[in-house]
Amino acid sequence: MKKQITQISVAQSSKVFGLFHFLLSALICMPLAILTFLLTRKLEYLAIALIPFAYWIASYVLGAVIAWTYNIAAKNFGGIEYETAEID
Repeated sequence: MKKQITQISVAQSSKVFGLFHFLLSALICMPLAILTFLLTRKLEYLAIALIPFAYWIASYVLGAVIAWTYNIAAKNFGGIEYETAEID
């Protein structure tokens, strides 16, 4: 059975996109910030810990633009099609 995605929720998909990228960048940046601070004892290296927050905001905005663009394209040209099958 073929199905088609005709609309994506802009707000919800942006939240998920932003959170996902925040967590990924935090896994790298937080340990790096702590390590560089412990090795150098310079507070400015703790600014690395702010990168995930900037990435979160940027990813949220980009996710909203992508979802909004998809909705326009799906309305004019049709959405992404996929097939499903029932398995017993």
